[in-house]
Amino acid sequence: MATEAVLSLLDLDKLRASPLQHDPFDFVIVEDFVRPEHVPGVIADFPSLGHHGSFPLAGRHGGAAFQQLAEELEGEAMRRAIEGKFAIDLAGRPTMITLRGHSDGKDGRIHTDTATKLITVLLYMNPAWEIGEGRLRLLRGPDD
Repeated sequence: MATEAVLSLLDLDKLRASPLQHDPFDFVIVEDFVRPEHVPGVIADFPSLGHHGSFPLAGRHGGAAFQQLAEELEGEAMRRAIEGKFAIDLAGRPTMITLRGHSDGKDGRIHTDTATKLITVLLYMNPAWEIGEGRLRLLRGPDD
């Protein structure tokens, strides 16, 4: 295992090895993409958001583990892994990290991402999720 992989919070090899699904659109689910031994530190270092909603990373400062995660998500190795998985050229394309804490009843409506988004990466770092509500559903449209 390369030194970079040992020091990384992200397991890019798991991303590369996870099968690309094509229905209802191209997507991949990567279990333990954030290495499990690092999840508690990232959660502890997650910035305080104050209330529900979606917030850009700019202006939000978490602890060291969270900052490392953000840097890796925006890094060259992540970009190359995504390009390889989805056969897309992301050179020169901007990244945007958005944070979400807890959701309320207004969150989670069925929607599609904007046409300007080329790739969306969602990280769920909840320790466990035993209930049906709040889970991500991949749908073809708003009437599914």
